[in-house]
Amino acid sequence: MATIDWPEALIPQTAQLSLRKIGAQFASPLNGTLQAVDFIGERWVLSASLAQMSARNPRGVHVFCNQLAGGIERVRVWPFHTGGVPRGSLRGAPFVSLAAVRGNQSLTIAGATALANRLMGSSFEMDSNADGIADGWVSYQAGGTGATSWTRVSGFRGLWAQRADAATLGPENSDRVGVRYAIDVPVTPGTTYTLAAHLRASVGEMVLNVDWRDAGGAFVSTSAAEFAAAAFWQRLSFSMTAPPLAAFARIFVWLQDVGSVATSAWLEVDNVQFEVGGAATTYGFVPTLLQGDFIAAGGQLFQVAEDKILNDMGAGVVNLVNRVRAPIAINSPVAWYRPTCEMVLPAMQAGPVHRPGVIESTALDLVEVW
Repeated sequence: MATIDWPEALIPQTAQLSLRKIGAQFASPLNGTLQAVDFIGERWVLSASLAQMSARNPRGVHVFCNQLAGGIERVRVWPFHTGGVPRGSLRGAPFVSLAAVRGNQSLTIAGATALANRLMGSSFEMDSNADGIADGWVSYQAGGTGATSWTRVSGFRGLWAQRADAATLGPENSDRVGVRYAIDVPVTPGTTYTLAAHLRASVGEMVLNVDWRDAGGAFVSTSAAEFAAAAFWQRLSFSMTAPPLAAFARIFVWLQDVGSVATSAWLEVDNVQFEVGGAATTYGFVPTLLQGDFIAAGGQLFQVAEDKILNDMGAGVVNLVNRVRAPIAINSPVAWYRPTCEMVLPAMQAGPVHRPGVIESTALDLVEVW
């Protein structure tokens, strides 16, 4: 028994994906009211219609139907009508942060990011240990800074932004105060990335900086951009290409070069975004899922029951339409791009109908198995 992916060349023209409940129904002998007993085991069923196509280009429809006929081979099916991605902004590499058991109608997840952004906590909305530095970030200072402090202040978007203060920041470029993203971000050599943020500062130069690190964490090289300080919010960005050997990006935002003499200085940072591509896109803010979106975990496909806004660290409890039918271990990955379930075609034979030069639309009825 093999399991195959649904062929790209045969995406259905129409598809109905719905839940088939498993239970028993009977009528009350007293008043005729319909009674039902529900079992935890609802499964997805798909009624799909493939488009009419030219007989000169059958796109593998004969092989696909003959492979599936009889319910022996399995096919991974994703919700075709969604386009493959949630309508909400949830992206990244989310995972199950609390083990789920049979019958649960929610999943507790963490680790999500929003849209193109590769960073969590990038809006500085959370400070769970009340140390003045938002979750997901750590303080950064170098050279002569005198007394320093980190606090959260009113943000450009959302409630908070991150602030760094130096009582006497030195005049050299090596004198710095700011923040660093706490986790090194995986990257691919030769790929173009863009780092963007809303910044404002009292004096000096505001710096967006990426240190490239190899697979062992050793320093490779630096990419950075400097911007003149201004007391009003500016969305600033720069693009760079990951060098050979780069496996991770270490992200900093700092203030430097305050003039010819040491002086007090402050920097405020909000809405940091690190993404693939040569230009900054719209800031993703916090991850969201919308009612009707699909995700998968533990080999099970789930439909989201209601809109959900996750927190700035990409965590939250997502309510589901269908229940968990088998335990899902903690740290199991949560799929959002073309999440799948495995289905079979119970019919003992299936195949397209031909007429001269044309393959007619082919109907397939599949049911989920596990």
